[in-house]
Amino acid sequence: MAKELQINPEELRNYTNLSKDISGQTTWHKVALRGKVELLEKLCDWAKKIQLNPEELRKEVCLSEDNSGQTSWHQAALRGNFEVLEKLCDWAKKKTTAKS
Repeated sequence: MAKELQINPEELRNYTNLSKDISGQTTWHKVALRGKVELLEKLCDWAKKIQLNPEELRKEVCLSEDNSGQTSWHQAALRGNFEVLEKLCDWAKKKTTAKS
């Protein structure tokens, strides 16, 4: 059984969702690139836990570009990760319509 990560919401916000590496990629970019649906679901759970507002979701998760102008959506599409694209779309749609 996997151990649940114990981290405070502000650390979770900084380290999993909104911070970028040297190439400008977020955790969302890397998960989309690798097609790891189970990790994407965990990121979605964590984003829910830290209560990203719609503007943060749009700017920092859905449309965040790396240094080459690629979003997590681009990364998933480049690798043909249809399931990841579908999850990103479903999750973003739920989050943005729930707050409207």
